[in-house]
This record gives sequence, C-alpha cells and structure tokens, in this order.
Amino acid sequence: MSRLLLLQHDSIFARYGGVQYYLHDLCALSAELLGEENFLSLLPVKESVRSEPAPYRFEKVPYPASPLFSKICNRLPIPLFSAAKRFLRAHETDLILCSHVSLAPLGYTLSQLYRIPYAVVVYGTDCWGDLWPQDEWSLRRASFILSISNWTKSILVRRGYSPSRIQIVHPRMYEGFESVPLRVPREFGRFEMLCIARLDPKEQYKGQDHVLQALSSVRAEKPAADFRLTVVGDGEDAARLESLAASLKLQDQVRFLPAVSTRDQLAQLYRESDLYVMPSRFGKWDGEWRGEGFGIVYAEAAAFGVPSVAYRCGGVMDIVESADTGWLVEPDSVSGLAQCLGSLIGDRARVRAVGERARADVLQRFTRAAVREELDLALARCMSPVPAGRRKNQTAFFSPT
Repeated sequence: MSRLLLLQHDSIFARYGGVQYYLHDLCALSAELLGEENFLSLLPVKESVRSEPAPYRFEKVPYPASPLFSKICNRLPIPLFSAAKRFLRAHETDLILCSHVSLAPLGYTLSQLYRIPYAVVVYGTDCWGDLWPQDEWSLRRASFILSISNWTKSILVRRGYSPSRIQIVHPRMYEGFESVPLRVPREFGRFEMLCIARLDPKEQYKGQDHVLQALSSVRAEKPAADFRLTVVGDGEDAARLESLAASLKLQDQVRFLPAVSTRDQLAQLYRESDLYVMPSRFGKWDGEWRGEGFGIVYAEAAAFGVPSVAYRCGGVMDIVESADTGWLVEPDSVSGLAQCLGSLIGDRARVRAVGERARADVLQRFTRAAVREELDLALARCMSPVPAGRRKNQTAFFSPT
C-alpha cells in the first residue's frame, strides 16, 4: 500500500476558508483511500489553534505565535523541515505532498535528501505568475502538480508546464447540499438574484459593482421589471458598493446583508433566489493577480437549482457551461451583463430549466464521491514505490491502533 506525507501550510484548525476546507477534505479522502495508517499530515500550529478531532492522522508542528516569526517560518519553514526529516528517517514514504507552492522548495529539498518524489497543490493566484524564484524553480521540478481547476491548469500549461504532470482534484460541495430538495420555483412575484462574497477592497474582482451598473441599465430599459439583488458579505468595500447603489438609485432593487455564519442560513438564501450572479474578473491589478481559482459557491447554488451568471474567465468555467448550465458573458462587458440579466429577469421558465440541468451536473461532478474518484486517480498517477535503498532500517509508516 502506498504511503503519503502531507506538508500542510494552513488548516481549518487555525481558520475557516475555502483553501482550509479543501485541505481538510484532501486529508480525509487520502486517509480513506490509502488507509488511515498510511497517511500523515504535518500541521503547523500556533497558540491560537483550535483542537478538533479529524478523520485522519496529523502531527502538530509548533510554530511561533509572533506574527513576525510566523512570516519568517512561512518562507523558511525550519520547524516543518525538522519534523519532516525526523519522520522520513524512520518511516517508509512513497510521496511528499506540499499543500502550497511556498512549500515546494521544502518538498524539493526533502525529495533530494530521501529520494522520494514530491507533488504540490496549486489553487489560483498563488501560481498564475510572479512567483518567488525559489517557488517557481521548485514547482517546475515537482513530479506532479494537483490543481483545483482546469482554468489554473491551463494557465500553468501556457506558462510552459507539462499538462501530463498536472492532475485535477476539484473542491467538493458541502456534503449536506448533496441531498437538498430542488428549490420550489415561483411562477410570479419579484425575481430574486443573489451574490455572496467577502466585501474586501482586494476582492473587487468579484464584480458586484458591475452587477449594479448592469441592473441600472436593465431598469432603464425595463422600468416595470420587478427584481431584487441581495448582496451578502462583510468587509470594508461595503460602503463603496452601498454608495454606488444609491448613486444609481437602486435602493429599492438592492439589499445588503451581513455574512452568514451557518450552512442553514446559506441554504435559505439559495432557496429564496432565482439566479446567482457573480461576474468575477481575471487579471492583474496593482501588481497582483486576481480571479477565481475555482468558485465553489457557483456549484452550491446549482445544487439548489439556482443557475449562475458569470464572466467567461476563471474557475467558474469548470462549473458553468454557457446556455446549458448557466450563462457566461464576455469578461468586463457590463453591457453584455446587462443584456443577459435583462433577458433572464422576464423568463422564469428558461431560468428554471437551466437550473435543473445545473443541479444534475454538479450532483454528478462535485460531490464527495466524485472528488474522491478524482483524488484516487491523481494519487494512482502520482505515487510510485520507494526505492529499495530507502527501505533499509525503516519501520512501517504507522502501526494501526
């Protein structure tokens, strides 16, 4: 049986977020596929880390609680390096998996020391361009790369990476959304649109301002149209968006709600909506890459039968096929967005039909079972036997308890 050591840069034990949930699933599914005794995650922890049970084995690696020393350890992970060396000296291991490109240099070093292949997980902005030289150098020498989307894979291929070395393992939907009943469609009444995202100035690429501008055009062309956009999220950019809505005289058509804290609250928002609208952009602003590496929210909306409107760029293209399971508009085209929304607001039957197809699609491709199958295929390709010379004087990976 193959054995996997994961070098983890972050976790749900420290904070909740898309990457952290993805890594939690990656750990749980890897342990399930390989056997719990054949998987270990080395997990950097600080004083503030939560202590929670997990369906996989992990070993805590103490990190400095000081923000300054924590940043130093992010670039020079000496505690993680020491823990990995101790483990690899004593245990047979077939693959080292780095959870972030910043750990690729560590993966390369350990690979050279112990003659074990290494792979790296990539997401989006972390690998689209302008990497630290040591990260780029080490990523290019990884045996394999696990990408969360075909969009990110396509960018790496355009940057000269071999497509045969890149395996896709998508994020999965929250398991509770896999069995939710189809939303009961409304034949009449106000057409409800939804957008959920952090309202952070650094995340203006999410495109809420473009939606507001587009809806202003829709109202000008169709003054009798009855619609409302609900923007959900917290952050310092909320004031700018609220001011924009007021300047466009959309106060009666737009409401702003704080971020929700439970899955039940999130589910209720989806059930109350006809259409999900988040035209995330892709590009480089202020010297930094911006865009969606994947966008699980589009898949979760679809699980309720709510189709999405987005720009034709970013990870959403892994989820939405235009006119079949949603609508993709030319990037940065507010006029195109307005035309699309204007045509849908008055056509509930069309929106409902596309929503049903979107639901069927995501329940086939982004469930726990589907992602488990993707990971199984990826691990089968990534993992190879440890050279015979490495096995001398080593113990089994774990002794089952």
